[in-house]
Amino acid sequence: MTAKSPKTTAAIVGAIVLATLIWTGISYRMMDKPVPRQSVNEQVAGAITSGHLTIGVIAPLTGEYARAGQGIREGIELAQSQLDQSVEVIFEDSRCGAAEAVNIANKLINQNQAQAIIGDACLQATLAAAPIAEQRQVVLINPAVTDIKLTGAGSYLYRTIPADDQAGQFTSRLLYNDGRRRLAIITDNNPSSLAYSQSVINNFPSYGAVIVSENVINISQASSSDINIKNIAPTADAALFIAANPESAAALLDQVQIISSSISVYGNQPFSNPSVAAGYPNITGGLVVIRPRQGDNQFQTNYYNSYGHQVLSYAAPAYDAFKALVAAYTNNRQNLKAALDELNVPGVTGPIRFNKLGDIGNNFEIVTVKKPQTSPANQ
Repeated sequence: MTAKSPKTTAAIVGAIVLATLIWTGISYRMMDKPVPRQSVNEQVAGAITSGHLTIGVIAPLTGEYARAGQGIREGIELAQSQLDQSVEVIFEDSRCGAAEAVNIANKLINQNQAQAIIGDACLQATLAAAPIAEQRQVVLINPAVTDIKLTGAGSYLYRTIPADDQAGQFTSRLLYNDGRRRLAIITDNNPSSLAYSQSVINNFPSYGAVIVSENVINISQASSSDINIKNIAPTADAALFIAANPESAAALLDQVQIISSSISVYGNQPFSNPSVAAGYPNITGGLVVIRPRQGDNQFQTNYYNSYGHQVLSYAAPAYDAFKALVAAYTNNRQNLKAALDELNVPGVTGPIRFNKLGDIGNNFEIVTVKKPQTSPANQ
C-alpha cells in the first residue's frame, strides 16, 4: 500500500488517537527516558548526495501472515517518503515460507543488486535467508522476529525489535519496580512464549523475589484445572505473568478469571489488543502489557495521517530498519556492516544501536490495558 496524502490535520488526528486510547482504557509508560530526536530535515536532508542505495524487502505480503507484512511495508514506505525518496525499495512476497525466502534473497542480491535486505516477519524465513546474506556479505535487518534463535545467527544479521530474552529481563525489572515480590507464571507452549518466560524465571529471582509456580500449557487442550495459581494470593506484592501468542491470549485470560480474577496480571504483546481485555471484565486486578515500542507520538500521528488507521505491529521497527540503513549508507556506503556496528541514532522506537550480536536495546513500552478496580494495597 502506498501512503495516502494527509486528509486531516495533525491536531485532529492526535485528538482521535487520544480519544481512542481513553475509550479503550489504555495508558502508556516507559522505564527509560526517550532519546531527544532531531527533526527529519536535520537528520537526513540530503543524506545521500551521490550513488544509489537499493534495499530489498522480504515479507509476507499475502497469505496467512499478510497483516504482519502490511505493517512492515507501511513502516518502510513511510520512512522512505520522509527520509529519502531516492532510495530504491523492492518488495517481495515470501508468504513466510523458507524456500520462498531463499529464492527471494538470491534474486534481490544477484539480479536487483540490493546492498541490504529488510525482513522477514517469520523466524524460519529469516533463518533461511540469513546464510545467503552472510555468504554474499549483505546486511539483513529483521524488524519482527523476537525469537532468540536469531541472536548470533550471522554476523551480517541485525534486528530492530528486541529479543525475547531481553523482554524477560525488562519484565523482571518492571515487576520489581512495581513492588511485586511473588510471581506465578503461565506460558503457552510455543517457542517465543517459552523463551520469554524462561528469561523471567532466570532474572526475577535475582531481585530477591520468588517464583511460586510455573505452568506450561497447550491452550487448545487446557482447562482451568491445568492452571496452578491457587497458592498465590492477590496481594499487593503478588502478580501473575502470562506469555501467550495472539491465538491463545484471550483463552488464557478466560481460564484465569475462573480461578482468581482479582490478581494483577502482566502479559506480553498479544494482550495489548483492547478486545482481549474488554471481553473479560472480571479481571479486576488489572492487566499490564510489555511490548516493543510502537513508535513515538509524532510517528503515530504521521502514520495515521498516511494510512488512516493506528500503527500495525512491526511498522515502527521497520521504519527504524530503513532509517538505520540510510544512516549507515551516509556514514560508510562502502561498508554498511561496519557502519551499522558503530551506529547510534535516535529512532521512532528508541535508540538505534546494535550490540555485538546485532540485537537492539530495550526499546519496550508498558501499556496499562486494564486498570485494577481496587488498589492492590487495599486487597
